Amino acid sequence: MANKLKIITSICMCIFISFACCACSANVSDEKGTTEGAFTIYVVKDTPINSLIKKYNENKANEKRMEIVEFENNTELSSKLNAEIMAGKGPDLICFDSGFGGVSNIEKMMSLDMFADYNELLSDDNSDSKINLNNYNKTVMESGAYNGKRYFMPISYMPDVLITTKEICDKYSVDLKKSITYQNAGELFGFINESKNSRNMSVFYDFSDEIYKLIDSNMDFYNRENTLNSKDFLSDIDAIDNLISGYNPSQDSTYSYGLDSLLQGKVMFVNLEQIAGSEPNSIGSIYYYITSKGQTPIILNSISNSENTYSAFFDKGLLINKNSDRKSESYEFVKYMLSEEIQCSPEIGLPVNKNARSKLIEEMAQTDAKSFGVDYDEDTVDDSYINSYISFLDAINNCSFKNNYFNHSVIGDNVSKYINGEIKKEQFVKEIQDKAKIYLEE
Repeated sequence: MANKLKIITSICMCIFISFACCACSANVSDEKGTTEGAFTIYVVKDTPINSLIKKYNENKANEKRMEIVEFENNTELSSKLNAEIMAGKGPDLICFDSGFGGVSNIEKMMSLDMFADYNELLSDDNSDSKINLNNYNKTVMESGAYNGKRYFMPISYMPDVLITTKEICDKYSVDLKKSITYQNAGELFGFINESKNSRNMSVFYDFSDEIYKLIDSNMDFYNRENTLNSKDFLSDIDAIDNLISGYNPSQDSTYSYGLDSLLQGKVMFVNLEQIAGSEPNSIGSIYYYITSKGQTPIILNSISNSENTYSAFFDKGLLINKNSDRKSESYEFVKYMLSEEIQCSPEIGLPVNKNARSKLIEEMAQTDAKSFGVDYDEDTVDDSYINSYISFLDAINNCSFKNNYFNHSVIGDNVSKYINGEIKKEQFVKEIQDKAKIYLEE
C-alpha cells in the first residue's frame, strides 16, 4: 500500500509554503550542481526504478547524467515537491510510482499546467529512437493526456482483475459467463447473506479497495467536481452495501494471505493487485500456487458499472517539470525507460510496450514452473487461464490514477468504520460527500 501523501491545502497555502521553503529550493539547486551537467529527479528511497536510473548513468559517463535526489518517505518528498513546483522551481523530472508516490493530487497539477507537454517533445524529435506510440498500449498512453496536452508518460500499469477458482464458483452456482456489475451483483451473490453455509464468507477479500475504486470513479480531480450525490452512485453503493456481510478477513486469526483465504472458501474473489502488485509474472505464480492446492484458477473482470468496462490503473510514470531548462535531457531518459529492453526489466512491472509485455507473458509460465518445481512443457499451463489475462489486457478501455492521498488520508477512517459496521451506509455517504466537497474546493 502506498505511503500516505500530503497535499497543499489551498493555492494561498501553496504560495505561503513556497516562500517558506526557499531554503529547500536552494538546496535543490545545490544538489543539481553536485554533478556537472546533471539533471535532477526526485524519488523515494528504494523506489524500484532507482536501479534503472543508475544503469542509465553508467552508460552516460561522458554525457549529461541524472542526479538522483532521494527522500526517506513520500511525505517528505511530496511536501517539498509541491511547494517548489508551485514556486516555479523543483526537479527536472518527476517520478510517479503508485507504491511510493511522488506527486500529490496529480490531476489538479496537470489542470494547472504545471508540467511539460510531451506532444511538443515528440513532434520535435527526428531521431531514429523517436517514440512510436503505436508500439504501446493505446488506452494507457492516451490516459496520460489532459486538454489535448500529454503531461504524463506512463511506464507501467496495473490491470483491475479478479482471481477466483472454479471450485468455489461451482459450490455456490455462481454464473461467471458475464462480467460482474453493480447492477447484477445482488443476483449473482445474494446467497452470501441468505445461506448458512456462507455465513462467514465475504465476496471480496478487501472491500475497502472496491469502495475506493467506486468513489474514485465519481471524483473529477481535474475539474474539482464529484458525483457522489448522483442516483447512479447511490445505487452502486447500495449494491456494495448488500454484499458486505460483516465478515472481515483481516480480523480472522487464521488470515495470512489472500489466495489462502480464497482457497479456504472464506472469500469469493481476490483482486490481482492485492496479492501480486503490478508484476506480470505473478500471474504464473498464482496459477501454480492454486493448482498445487488442487483447485483451478479463473481470471475475470473486476466489478464495474458496465460489463464492457475493462479498467487499469497507472503504476509508474514520468512527468517533466514545465519550468525545467533541461527538458531535452529529461526526454531522453523517458525514451530510455520506454525502450523495449528496459521495459522488460523486472523493476518496471507490467510494461506499456506491447512487445515487452508479450515477451514477459511468454516467459511467465516457464519461469514460475521452475520456482514451483514443475517440469514445464507447453501443456503445463491451462491456455484458457493465460488467454483470459491477455484478452483482458487487450480489452482495457479505461485507465486512471489511484487517488491514494484522498482515499487513505481523507476518507480512510470513514471507509474503515463503514466496513466494520461502526456507521451505517447513510452516515457514511454523508460523511464522504462532505469531505469530498471540502477537499475539492481547497
